[in-house]
Amino acid sequence: MNASPAPVPVDEVRASASALQRLPVQAVPRVLRLHTHDIDEQAEMLQEWKQTYVQLSPGRFEGRIVETCFGDIQFFREITDQAIHERGCSQPGSRTFCLPLDMQGSAYFRGSEWRHDAFATLGGGVEFDLRTGGRLDVIAVSFRVERLAEAAHEHGLDPADVMHRLSSMSSTARLPEGRVEELRRMLLELAMLVDGQSQLLRNPGVCSSIESAIYDAFVRLMADAVDCRRPDGSYMPRRQLVSRAIDFVAAHPDDLVTVSDLCKLLHVSRRTLQQYFVDVLQVSPFQYLRAFRLNKVRSLILSGGGTLRIHEAAAAWGFWHMSQFASDYKRLFGERPSQTSLRARWNARG
Repeated sequence: MNASPAPVPVDEVRASASALQRLPVQAVPRVLRLHTHDIDEQAEMLQEWKQTYVQLSPGRFEGRIVETCFGDIQFFREITDQAIHERGCSQPGSRTFCLPLDMQGSAYFRGSEWRHDAFATLGGGVEFDLRTGGRLDVIAVSFRVERLAEAAHEHGLDPADVMHRLSSMSSTARLPEGRVEELRRMLLELAMLVDGQSQLLRNPGVCSSIESAIYDAFVRLMADAVDCRRPDGSYMPRRQLVSRAIDFVAAHPDDLVTVSDLCKLLHVSRRTLQQYFVDVLQVSPFQYLRAFRLNKVRSLILSGGGTLRIHEAAAAWGFWHMSQFASDYKRLFGERPSQTSLRARWNARG
């Protein structure tokens, strides 16, 4: 069942995730909202995650985030409408669970296929990569691991048992059909309350009840979850090699790094590199390099407030054939570079 997105009020609060501080249950949780066409702004909203996004599918990006905290719990809903490659790292000491409300195409989380009937989970301080197939509407809950152990004890369960199951769980896990819909309904209702009726969060009793309900739900989830198929043992070496390739390209903006350069650097054949990229990201190395560099040019134009000349931003990432660059840019982002520059200047004026 696909859930329709919760409404985002017109008066979105544009704020950095650094402003979202951990609040005691007695304090009023602050709700942060973002509605943006800037993929970098979307990625930076959750700064504790230290993540980067690269748009892979053609079209103008649109994203939304609604985020708040209940005690030690971070709760957010994120919507993205394009195929994206996300890389990053979560906050140390935390455990995060993500459940899709709406998912277009196939998604792959740390090498495991992520389906609509499964949740993704990530330990604190662990690097991740997510490749979405298109639109993704997801709700995520992040909390301290030790607090989940306390909740397990409060429910009469063996905390060591729950923690062992959690630590041995792979990146994605399925739930029985009834349980996944029950959890999805609870999280969607909470997201709609946070976004549309945030004044109720001024009541300490409501916040305490929400915190208790979340821990109760996820303690029970641990008993019902069934591990999805783990990626085979060769996945991690493939992922590490692809990450090395991407890191090298990012570190050498002045060089027009080619697929041949990466093959020499990594001591692999073109066929092997092609297979690794397709296995990990579902795109060829050539397609990814072009999309990566175009995303970087767009970031330069936007971060410069429209003052950087377009040909200079393009040249910084190896584009010299300006008509081809403009065509590729418009195909990927749904607008001309000049339109991006104009909007950047407009935003810089406030």
